[in-house]
Amino acid sequence: MLRWFKADLHIHTVLSPCADLLMGPKNIIERAQEIGLHIIAITDHNSSENVEGVIKAAAGTRIQVIPGMELTTREEVHLLCLFHELAHLVNFQKIVTQHTPPGENDPDFFGPQYIVNEKNEIIQEDRRLLILSTDIPIQQAIHLVQAHAGMVIPAHVDRKTYSLINQLGFLPPALKFPALEISWEGKMDHLLKQYPELSRFPFIRSSDAHETSDMGRGFTYFYLEKPTLAEISMAFYEENGRKLKSDQIFSFSHLVENIYSDFYY
Repeated sequence: MLRWFKADLHIHTVLSPCADLLMGPKNIIERAQEIGLHIIAITDHNSSENVEGVIKAAAGTRIQVIPGMELTTREEVHLLCLFHELAHLVNFQKIVTQHTPPGENDPDFFGPQYIVNEKNEIIQEDRRLLILSTDIPIQQAIHLVQAHAGMVIPAHVDRKTYSLINQLGFLPPALKFPALEISWEGKMDHLLKQYPELSRFPFIRSSDAHETSDMGRGFTYFYLEKPTLAEISMAFYEENGRKLKSDQIFSFSHLVENIYSDFYY
């Protein structure tokens, strides 16, 4: 049976140097349950080591965790890289690690980077320079993610920093994406007025949470049979009745009026 799932596909943990120290797996899952999320994606900067901890923290809950990463390309573009399985992400991480800049992170300047377990216990401090760009160009990044059975969604395309459109000035027709992400505060009408060619893409809205209080400020509803990346992919292409709705005007009252019997599970 198809039903609506509330998703936030852009969440950081304490492994991202710009994230709050309370963004541990246990706290993330507890917050996700509080605000009624069903699907989350963990997308730390150029890193994935905390995804397993979040998956373990979600065990026994209704929260489905999508393994992911927010990759910074050579062009300083942020790409959400989402994977069907943790093993695919782990193998992708090995390649990304080879392309991260040399040197060590300065925790006093950028913030600390902690690898933690499902109980929020620190395992070690990661000293890589995760906040900086890798030397992987966009086209190669897309190919690498797809080679590991993943999908790429350009992050916060409406922003003035680290967005595909801002860095390149346009969206190259040769680059193929299943969807684009608009920031939680972004105005869709303003974006499409400036770049009408983007109207051919479905959009997700995410929180880009760096603190637990950020979670839920942006989200997307997916009409799916089950909360998996394969189903989300079908929703992007409106296959087999799957679909999505990301506008913030998609209110709870609208849900109650139209799809009350399908929303909860």
